[in-house]
Amino acid sequence: MIFFNFYANFQKSQIFKKPRQSKSTEMATEAQLQQVAELEIEMMSDMYRRMTSTCETKCISKAFKEAELTKGEATCLDRCVAKYLDVHERLGKKLTSMSQQDESALQKIAQGQ
Repeated sequence: MIFFNFYANFQKSQIFKKPRQSKSTEMATEAQLQQVAELEIEMMSDMYRRMTSTCETKCISKAFKEAELTKGEATCLDRCVAKYLDVHERLGKKLTSMSQQDESALQKIAQGQ
């Protein structure tokens, strides 16, 4: 209980107070966040669509004879999706790393001028 009161009082202190933003700035920030969220949804939908198309083409025969997936098709799909997601994750990490390096280089250049 003592910790909770200390924490509550600490939060009210000046350390945790955010600078006041104007309503227009807050609205612009919210609009930007909404755009980022929509773009992320669009990108994930596109990735899912491409993954589905690629793995389906690779693993499922056009002349299927059964309503259910065969064991071979299911295994192929599992592996294809796992590889696709693994590559997607690795590329994301690499691009993030490259972006951070570029940002760091730009900051060094800006400080040097």
